[in-house]
Amino acid sequence: MSVKWGSLASITLLLCSTTWAGVSPFSGEWVNKAGDSSDFSKLEIAGSGSQLSVKASGSCKTADCDWAPTLGTVYADDTHADMDSAAKLLVALFPTNQGEKLVLMKQPAQYQLQIQVLTRYRGNTESNYVKTYSFERTDIPKEPVADKAKPEDGDTANPTAQAHNTPALTTPEQLSPGNGKTLYNYPRNTTLTWKEVPGAAAYGIEVDCFNCCQFNKWCSTLGQPWLQENKITATRYTFEFIGPQAARWRVWSVGADGAISEKSPWRNFKYGH
Repeated sequence: MSVKWGSLASITLLLCSTTWAGVSPFSGEWVNKAGDSSDFSKLEIAGSGSQLSVKASGSCKTADCDWAPTLGTVYADDTHADMDSAAKLLVALFPTNQGEKLVLMKQPAQYQLQIQVLTRYRGNTESNYVKTYSFERTDIPKEPVADKAKPEDGDTANPTAQAHNTPALTTPEQLSPGNGKTLYNYPRNTTLTWKEVPGAAAYGIEVDCFNCCQFNKWCSTLGQPWLQENKITATRYTFEFIGPQAARWRVWSVGADGAISEKSPWRNFKYGH
């Protein structure tokens, strides 16, 4: 299959003749059904409106690793369409060391995601190519389960605490990077570390980026977390940061029952040129 690289609009117009699902079902965690990580093994999509946060994992030499999150653009077939109900296409662009990967996403059925990955190389070092993958959603919403636990007679001050009878989780103490630290390593592989919390089954982290989602703003102020993980079982997390700019991070504990501690204060760091 031969692909000519022109404007992004021309590519999407070729694909919009297919009837694709609205953008709302795109949100969630998706895994490659074939387990093929030559491009992506997992996608995490969040947000609403005309732009969604897209995080990808895969395509490392020895094991899966995280790509820097990017903003995906939503397309509809009408200029006045509601982007949360009438979207036809979700497009995300991931830069690589040799060029870029353009990812086109559609949903042929509920909880299934079909993507095309168009890989372009700079300088004609290798042939551009396109691949199609099928993904399935891992976090399918479940029906809520009623809590059958009831407080003892006369004990109604805190029914939830009495039912679970578990101590409150404490907030992890952040260790590194140090607050205000300037980093210069490239690639910008960044490791966050914190102290272990007794009783924690996992940890969650959020990394915020300045100027990444909108000029002169933090992504978190726009309701678009730049990077967030909630199932980390170690007391460290490594990711690749996006560029020479300001960032901040925070961490929290997660109990076996899903309860979370208070989030730590933001700790700032940045990458220099």
